[in-house]
Amino acid sequence: MRLREVSGQRLPAAVRVLLGLAVSALVVASGGCGTTTATPLPGLGPVGSSSLTYDQQKMAIQELNNKKATHEQDAIRYIEQSR
Repeated sequence: MRLREVSGQRLPAAVRVLLGLAVSALVVASGGCGTTTATPLPGLGPVGSSSLTYDQQKMAIQELNNKKATHEQDAIRYIEQSR
């Protein structure tokens, strides 16, 4: 079966042009789906590697624990000051 015939009947020229435009638009629209992002992704280090030494990790944990201990009082003080 050819494009010019549907069910054995000949399609008018205007319908063939519209079908051709529709197919072209579909091809152009689907062509945009295959593009990749131009933004390069950052390089990732090996899994499990740490940028902190053991002593730096201990100090960071201690700082977080100190913040955790005073967080509630700091939040209450901040709320009261904002009133």
